[in-house]
Amino acid sequence: MKTREQKTTQIEKAKAMVGRNASLVFVDFSGIGASSIDALKTKLHEMGATMIVVKKRLMTIALRMHGIAFDAHEAFEGQAATVASPGDISDIAGTVYAFVKEHESARILGGLDLAQKAIVDGADIIAIG
Repeated sequence: MKTREQKTTQIEKAKAMVGRNASLVFVDFSGIGASSIDALKTKLHEMGATMIVVKKRLMTIALRMHGIAFDAHEAFEGQAATVASPGDISDIAGTVYAFVKEHESARILGGLDLAQKAIVDGADIIAIG
């Protein structure tokens, strides 16, 4: 269990990520090895995107701090990593979709267009990818 200080640090990290990006994609990486996740992080970094793992409840708090009423804990089951991009959601959808296609246990849960404060369904992200 994380301490209050650790949770506050994670909320601040998530809040900063939300503040400097235009789109988020939530992905379930259950059962995926660390080396595969590191390879995805490297690809995303080359594109100017980032990926972090923050508890869904803490991500919800960070989103609310930016005026975005989205409850990640209610919206998704299981673990969720957050992929963030300063560009449009289509900028990262292809890379994330290709990764999910390679790893059967991974799945795209959904996303957010932060500029419009709009929820994007997982199926729509797959179609874009």
